[in-house]
Amino acid sequence: MSELLVTFLVFICFLTVVKSDCGIPAAPDGIEYKPDSLETIFKEGTKLTGSCNNETYKLVTIEKFQSYTFSESKRHIEIVCTDGSWKGSFARCAVPLAYLDESESKASKKSFIEKTTYYKGVVNTTEFLDGNLKDVIKTENFANTWASRPHCVERAEGLYLQGYSWVFEFKHKSTVSYVSLRLASSQNIDDEVISVEEPFVNVFINDIRECTMHSAVKVEPKRANIDFMCEVVDPDNYDSNDDIIGSVLISFSELKRSKGLSVTSVCFWDFPKSCGIPEIPADNRGYATPRCLPDGMWDSFLNQPLKYCSLPTNDTYIHGNTFSLEDGGIVQYVNAKYFNQTLFAVPYTIEIHSCDDRVVGTRMCNENGDWDGDEYICSG
Repeated sequence: MSELLVTFLVFICFLTVVKSDCGIPAAPDGIEYKPDSLETIFKEGTKLTGSCNNETYKLVTIEKFQSYTFSESKRHIEIVCTDGSWKGSFARCAVPLAYLDESESKASKKSFIEKTTYYKGVVNTTEFLDGNLKDVIKTENFANTWASRPHCVERAEGLYLQGYSWVFEFKHKSTVSYVSLRLASSQNIDDEVISVEEPFVNVFINDIRECTMHSAVKVEPKRANIDFMCEVVDPDNYDSNDDIIGSVLISFSELKRSKGLSVTSVCFWDFPKSCGIPEIPADNRGYATPRCLPDGMWDSFLNQPLKYCSLPTNDTYIHGNTFSLEDGGIVQYVNAKYFNQTLFAVPYTIEIHSCDDRVVGTRMCNENGDWDGDEYICSG
C-alpha cells in the first residue's frame, strides 16, 4: 500500500473517530446549570452557567482564588464545551450549618453559635484541643445573629482583633468544612490584610482537617472578604464520628500598617456529603466510576478507563501524544486521553507508526482494550 493511500486512510479514520462534543458536566450536590436541558450530548462551544439551587447556599469555586460572574446579584460560574471536555470555573455549594433539632423550642432557634471567647495571643492548637486555654480577655454568652443567618456571628468584636484568638462554641456539634469572614476598616485596606504568603487570619478545626485560604479579595477600598477551605487530610482513613466538633479557633496576627480593622461577620459552613453527578463524557463507554470523598467531591472527574490498550514502555515523549521508540520509530496516538497526567489509549485510539519519516502502518484499540493488529517494528 502506498504511503499516500495509508495517509489518506488515516485521515479518513481521524475524521470518523475524533469528536469534539461534550457529555454531561460534573454537577456537585446543589449545583444547577442554565439553560435547563435534558441533553446528554453538547456541541462544541456550548456555554452553561452554574449556580446554587438554594438561595441560602454559598457558591464556592473548586479551585482556589477563582472569580465568579454576577447576574441579578447572584453568583454564577461559566463552563464551555471545548475539544470534547468542559473548561472553566467549576464550583460546589456550601450549606449553612444545620442548627436545629426537632425537639428545640422556637426561642432557641436564633443562633447556631452558643458563645464567643477572646484570648490574648495566638492560641496553641494543642491547648485548644485539650481545652486548656488561658489568658481569657472576654466571653460573650450570646451571638449577634440575624434570623436569616443563624450560622453567622454579625458585627463581631473589633477591639480584640490583631494579636488575639477567638473561639466560637456551637450549640450542637457538627462538621465544619468552610469558614468565611467579612472585614471592614476605617481606612483603605492594605494588601497585607489579604496576603496569602503571610496570612493575617488562621483557622483551626481539628487534626482531621487542614484549613487554608481559599479566597481573599478587597470588594471595596474599605471592605475585604477572606474565606477558608478546611479539607480532610487523609480521606482513606476518614471517620465522620471523629470529625464532629463543638468549637472553632480563629487567630489573628499583628499587622504592620493596618489600623481600624473590624470583623463584620464570621460564618460557618459545611458541604453536602453526597457527590452529585460526576462528569460523563460523550464517549463514556467503559470508564471507571470515580470515588466519592468525604466532603461531597469526586476524587477525579474520571479515575481511569476500565478498558485501554497498552502503550510503549521504553519511550520518550516528544510532545502531546507522540512517542519516540528505541528502534527509531515514531508513534502517534490519535484520540488517546490523559487521566491524572497519565496517557491512556482508550477504545478507538488510532496508533500511527512511522519509520524514517514514513508512515508504515496504523492500528486501532478496540472496545475490549486490544489492538486490532500487531505492533509495527522499524527494521535496522
